[in-house]
Amino acid sequence: ALAGAREVELVHGDIARAIEQVDESGVCNVKYSVGADGKVKDVTPNCQPAAYDARIVEAMKKMEFQPGLKGGKPVDWPGLSMPMNLTKPKG
Repeated sequence: ALAGAREVELVHGDIARAIEQVDESGVCNVKYSVGADGKVKDVTPNCQPAAYDARIVEAMKKMEFQPGLKGGKPVDWPGLSMPMNLTKPKG
């Protein structure tokens, strides 16, 4: 689960700005890990067009998750993915 609504709002704003700056629709299949501290790391954005890559990495690194648990202790959680369809708002 995300740490809180503030992070979601920040990330949404970053993604909205990325769409505005790149000025075309795109698709990303983001691969990442969540560290034992809940922070996103090892982000590989895999975006088309590639102009989104750096912007999506920046947005993802602002997200926080509950880390994986093993024996009741937080551990790194590798191998996660998040598909993104980036489209300009209508209107």
